[in-house]
Amino acid sequence: MGLPLETIQFSKLEGSTLDFFDFFPPDWKQELFPQWEALSESTEIFILSKDASLVTLGLVFNTNFPHLSPLEKIAFKDLHSYPYIGYVYTCLNRFNGFNQRRYRIVSDYFP
Repeated sequence: MGLPLETIQFSKLEGSTLDFFDFFPPDWKQELFPQWEALSESTEIFILSKDASLVTLGLVFNTNFPHLSPLEKIAFKDLHSYPYIGYVYTCLNRFNGFNQRRYRIVSDYFP
């Protein structure tokens, strides 16, 4: 089960980065957009694509981090010198149920 790796492209998004906000669901945009000016200089955007279509997008925060939840704050107390990977999103419509299949596999493995 799974996708052949040769069909998936992993790359860093370069150029105009504000367009990536259109990929996120509205509640994620609301949370991230007001923080983006402070975060953008130290954040890298990575994508997974298939046949030149965006499938998954994720952000790597290198020095400045987004607002953290209470649980994340506890974890970052010891891990603050490492990059934070967040806002990883796979659009359900983009890839023939890729996210749904991934969810089923994980939920079967951890009942």
